[in-house]
Amino acid sequence: MTLGQALADGLLALGHAAPRFPGADNRESAAKFLALWLRAHNPSAARTAVDHRLHAQNLARFRAACDLLVRGAAPRSLPPAPAPGSELVDQILALAAQGPRASAKD
Repeated sequence: MTLGQALADGLLALGHAAPRFPGADNRESAAKFLALWLRAHNPSAARTAVDHRLHAQNLARFRAACDLLVRGAAPRSLPPAPAPGSELVDQILALAAQGPRASAKD
């Protein structure tokens, strides 16, 4: 895979995913997604199967964190607000406190 093709595929994936990491702006979320996507899909960067799996897990964790925020949802389709102190609220606050860079280290 050439660099141009990899970048085009990554940008296409970015457009489909439209990630929004809790606590980060759109530009930072997009840059982080693209970096993680390129590492996960670069055959020369994954020297072993373990490396490939770790890069794929980092991308999956980032996507899971971004999925906590619903983009463009109509007000009637949103779930009810979670109760203060619930597990979901704690998870969102912990992810926002870590910032987008912490997801790649886990």
